[in-house]
Amino acid sequence: FAPNSGYIARYAPFIWPSVRWMLYLPQIVTHICQKAIFKHALVSLLQYMRRTDINNPDITVKDPRLLALDKIVTQVKQSEEWEAVSMDLIDYGISKGITQGIDQGEIKNLISLISKKKAKNYTVSEAADMLEAEVPLVQQVYDALEHYDVKTQWKDIMALIRQTPS
Repeated sequence: FAPNSGYIARYAPFIWPSVRWMLYLPQIVTHICQKAIFKHALVSLLQYMRRTDINNPDITVKDPRLLALDKIVTQVKQSEEWEAVSMDLIDYGISKGITQGIDQGEIKNLISLISKKKAKNYTVSEAADMLEAEVPLVQQVYDALEHYDVKTQWKDIMALIRQTPS
């Protein structure tokens, strides 16, 4: 079976379809390896993004691009601008939390007051007039109070009110 023999020429049409993929084997293996390396590098990048520390034990591949990114992040973190930005972010988060807390407290108070009006058998419109609230909102709270206890389930009532369009 020399390369130029007649046997190869005669049987090649039968052998060729089943062996042809072998010509692409190096490219297939390379492609699979690249995908595997990319997958591990991507997982490492995501772990780095979760906790920007190159010594994070969840980082399995310390790719040169990841190391370059870590160098840049370290430089930025050490700069004065980063201090200002991080303080601004903290201040923003605190003020947003305070605002949400105030809003939540106001809604909780309104739910409590509506509950008291319902307990005294006021109609929805009477309760809305007394509390200077919108009638559909008071109606939603009245309906929710049929299923929830205002003292222990006020968050459920609040969620129900936010879900239902007025």
